[in-house]
Amino acid sequence: MSDNQVPPATANIQGDIALPPVGKEKGPGKYRVKVVRSKCIGAASCVAIAPKVFALDDKQLAYIISEDELDDMKLLAAQSCPTAAILVEDIETGEQVWPKRYSTRMKNIPLLIGSLALTLVAVIAVSVIFTNKASAPVAPVDSKLLLSDTPHVKGTADAKVTLVEFSDLQCPACKAAESIVQSILSKNGANIRFVYRHFPLRSVHIHAAEAARASEAAEKQGAFWAFHDKLFETQDSWAAENDPTQKFLDYAKELKLNTDQFAKDLKDSSLDARVLADERDGNTIGINQTPTFFVNGVNTDPGALAGAVEAALGK
Repeated sequence: MSDNQVPPATANIQGDIALPPVGKEKGPGKYRVKVVRSKCIGAASCVAIAPKVFALDDKQLAYIISEDELDDMKLLAAQSCPTAAILVEDIETGEQVWPKRYSTRMKNIPLLIGSLALTLVAVIAVSVIFTNKASAPVAPVDSKLLLSDTPHVKGTADAKVTLVEFSDLQCPACKAAESIVQSILSKNGANIRFVYRHFPLRSVHIHAAEAARASEAAEKQGAFWAFHDKLFETQDSWAAENDPTQKFLDYAKELKLNTDQFAKDLKDSSLDARVLADERDGNTIGINQTPTFFVNGVNTDPGALAGAVEAALGK
């Protein structure tokens, strides 16, 4: 580990982002760190680099760091998700030192005005950059990577439009996007081909990979799409389980699958090969969030899908 890296965390952290070691309440340290969390409402797509502060045990949401570790903590705070906030307080004074609060007397008005001015300039500059980029044509992704040999396809190869989705069955945003996808498919019939690819965000959604395997177990009985729909429909239920296996078995029974065969296939790790193949293609393409959609090879935001499909169809 290099000198400028954050020391390994002693908290229960999974993933690449590490916190400074949890100190003792009575030990040396100048600052108290608090992690404040709120429930994700699925308004934005979940991302593969989501902050690992969510993995902290409840008893470790407040702990002590030294003055030397403050900069590392600020860096972690800057990388945090909108659904989590990292607060740092001075132990002696109780003052919140990160993020910095301005007093009601506004002693730092010149500094505040200067910061706002710099922010405005930065926003304008970014807008200009992205406006220029938007005017350039977007090159489509190689169809070999997008389509591969996935069996999860609705529609025919000669359809005018191919819609590809990289999805996570435990992702709330993917569930929300289902209504958009289904509307597009119902309106355009034989003119569109829909391709589903697995991309479970394993470090964020702990049952996503299990759900993907369960859908592949259903595929062995020709019921991938029915099971896919069932998992999104019941996502809140099975995702809350410590072990969702029984839920998956119940769904297989509801769908009138051979439950003995399904239970056997659910334990078959070879089914993971299909999921991993999709993940490899997704990583090669550069996907880092779900859902990610492509319309005729062009990466398209969920909210713009209907318009992009209509444009591709010449409507």
